[in-house]
Amino acid sequence: MRTVRGTIRPAKGITVDQFFIPKNAPFPNNAKLPLLHYRNVIDLNHGDPRLTATKFLEHKGWTSPWEGEVYPYHHYHTIAWEALLIVQGEVCSLKKKCRLVAALCLGCMTLLFQASVQFGGEDGPVVHVEVGDGIVIPPGVAHKALSAKGGFACFGIYPNETPYVDESRTEPTPTELENIAKCPQPKTDPWFGSDRPWSGGWAELISKATEH
Repeated sequence: MRTVRGTIRPAKGITVDQFFIPKNAPFPNNAKLPLLHYRNVIDLNHGDPRLTATKFLEHKGWTSPWEGEVYPYHHYHTIAWEALLIVQGEVCSLKKKCRLVAALCLGCMTLLFQASVQFGGEDGPVVHVEVGDGIVIPPGVAHKALSAKGGFACFGIYPNETPYVDESRTEPTPTELENIAKCPQPKTDPWFGSDRPWSGGWAELISKATEH
């Protein structure tokens, strides 16, 4: 499996990594529409990160957020895009161990967080994300937590036009493949709404950048 990777900078201060992930049986993934990793889309290091994140996600054209972790098994959705905002802890990958320890000081207590998440099935990319990063997952792309130890949390949201989500862990049926192909692209950006600070809209984000 060869994932096509690229990086775009649609506006000052905004960096988005792209991952075009091809089929990796049994998972269909999505070679046409990229997984998007927005780096440091919001500063959550001050005050109450959950309250700040909740207000940040309002009126963006996406659903109210749920809070949780990424499931510890590969799964994908066929009828909706999914966006994840990291609100606590860190996720990363090292080539061999897929492990990172992050310390977060809360008053007089320091908590340790460990987690790693893989996209696209076995041998798929593992993306390092930090608190305040956003991930946008197109339909068909498998994802799972490889490891997580207390403290890692994310907010999950879906476009208002496709607010419900299914879950599949196996080879897609013909109907599921059709769902993936016909799933509408989000009308607004999950982090910036319709007021994106760049003119190209989704077309700019999903077009293939220079590979690296």
